[in-house]
Amino acid sequence: MSEPISAAQNLAEFFSMNWVNILAALLTPTIAVFGPIIAYLQWRLAKLSFNEKLFEKRYRIVSAVKRLVITAKANEDAEVTEAEHELLTHVGEARYLFSPEIHDKIISILFELRKLKRLEKRSEASGHRMSDSSWNEIANQMSAMDAEINKALSEIDGLTMPYMSLSKL
Repeated sequence: MSEPISAAQNLAEFFSMNWVNILAALLTPTIAVFGPIIAYLQWRLAKLSFNEKLFEKRYRIVSAVKRLVITAKANEDAEVTEAEHELLTHVGEARYLFSPEIHDKIISILFELRKLKRLEKRSEASGHRMSDSSWNEIANQMSAMDAEINKALSEIDGLTMPYMSLSKL
């Protein structure tokens, strides 16, 4: 006759066979629960990464505008040319990264700075041949252009602030 199986052996055999099935059955709902959570976290990370890159592009444009204005006011001709070139490489992107109003402001600052530089060069080239009234007229024009540039620059700061906020991410 065969040996009788004890209750402990029977119970051990039952659990050893069924644990694999029980764990396999629990794995499916676990994946079903954590799969969407992981997918959401990946989507959120991709969105944050996209917004960070967008911020960096916008910041580069705003910084290029400010750098150009600062170097132009410091009369650093070589640096102005470099800063102007940097801005011109990014001004096309500004049309798509900001509103048309901001793009137009950037263009107007660029043109005002060019006019200011031409006026400065013309006054320097004229030298001592100009009368006091001509000097005063040019100084007034340069002062008005400088004020216009400062106004446009402060407007750009206000207009770009909603685009530059990282808190909306």
